[in-house]
Amino acid sequence: MNHLIPNKIRTGLARGTASALIVLAAALTVSAVMAQSPSKQQQKGNPKAQWPEEKDRDKVIVAFTAVLTQSAADGQTAFREQITKSTGAAKNAVQERLDKDNVVLPSQVFVMFYEPENPSAPPATRVKKLVTSNQDNHYYHVFYLPPADGKEHLYKDHLVCCYPVWHP
Repeated sequence: MNHLIPNKIRTGLARGTASALIVLAAALTVSAVMAQSPSKQQQKGNPKAQWPEEKDRDKVIVAFTAVLTQSAADGQTAFREQITKSTGAAKNAVQERLDKDNVVLPSQVFVMFYEPENPSAPPATRVKKLVTSNQDNHYYHVFYLPPADGKEHLYKDHLVCCYPVWHP
């Protein structure tokens, strides 16, 4: 009879330990599966696809160019202040131009416009480009604002980060 109590304790400990290990293994498996689940773009068969799709790039370029050009127009101080105030305001300004083409900026897209430290410097020396071949991320769009000179300003001349210009 004295041998039954230690046997029951050992059996209970073994079952408890086995149950805990099974639960832990299940939790680790679920965690690993979630970490490796493919993104929606990868499920479509293109693991490197980023926003915008190739067919929409020209429309997006036109929208960025329109915002930059408007910011350079005479009497647009309020607009410049608005788009540099927050990334949300910058994104809204671009989205307004994309609405006519039915192109939507996804929630994960980041758009930022800023005033260069030395606006009178030649464009090539105003900012250090942050783009390198291993940093492509088409969800981040950072531009420095052109001077208020009333001229057209192209997206490719003011893009600072985070991918190479789409149409050189």
